[in-house]
Amino acid sequence: MAKKDFDANIRACVDSFVEELSALVRQAALDSVQEALISVGASAPAPARRGRPRKKAAAPVRRKASKKRGRRSSALVSKTTDSALAYIRTNPGCSVGDIGAGLGSSTKELRLPLMKLLADGKLRTTGQKRGTRYHAGGGGGRKKAKRKTTRKKAKRKTTRKKAKKTTRKKKS
Repeated sequence: MAKKDFDANIRACVDSFVEELSALVRQAALDSVQEALISVGASAPAPARRGRPRKKAAAPVRRKASKKRGRRSSALVSKTTDSALAYIRTNPGCSVGDIGAGLGSSTKELRLPLMKLLADGKLRTTGQKRGTRYHAGGGGGRKKAKRKTTRKKAKRKTTRKKAKKTTRKKKS
């Protein structure tokens, strides 16, 4: 029985040692967690978001302060119109991009002066849409094609003429 008492005493010592050791480990873990929270600022981590992460916002685009928005003066438009007409006379068959490059202005600024020149009959165009070329001189741009009358319409016209002639003869 002495051996059983001896084994029981060893078992009791080992159990108490394990309990003390586990208590110390728990305390050390708690201390390290508290230190970590204090160093971070005790903020809880943000909840994880689902899906794709958001894009970073782009910096706002600043416009040039020198360019004003609004209408151009009529003097400025007429000056641009004259210079555009002079450029087209020296370089016939050029596009809006060519004119803009030659005058040092954007194609957006040339839209109104070119429309005025076309309306006045000082310019004529060839081509369509992006292939439009400008030439000096009248001619007034595109010409409308005459409509061809269909056979039915031509028949109606002739029958109406005949009907008018016959009604005139009957009345007299």
